Amino acid sequence: MNINELEKLVELELQWLYYYSREDSKQNLNLESNIYEDLISIGYTKRPVKLDIRCCPCTITSDKIITEKTDISELFKSPINKRGENKLSPVEVYIKLFPDKKIDIINKLKNYWQDNC
Repeated sequence: MNINELEKLVELELQWLYYYSREDSKQNLNLESNIYEDLISIGYTKRPVKLDIRCCPCTITSDKIITEKTDISELFKSPINKRGENKLSPVEVYIKLFPDKKIDIINKLKNYWQDNC
């Protein structure tokens, strides 16, 4: 994987998270937040599905534990699209690799519509 691939997946996931999560839960996000624990689904979709299943375009993993020091080239899409131990969503991977960018991710979730329309 390279940074462009990761950023495209992050952007897609953020679009879906913005659309399918309640506004109040987005506005309550902060640096201590765990995105998939703290965001609340809008709840009025045709079929209720947890946000991590609905919004995660794929899971990303590595042969080693993903940390801030992980090289992006060591990452690959997992054949099983289920989050778990060392299988993370693109947003979770991005935050692990670039912890100082977490506030940017949160701000995008809070203001996605204004910033992109």
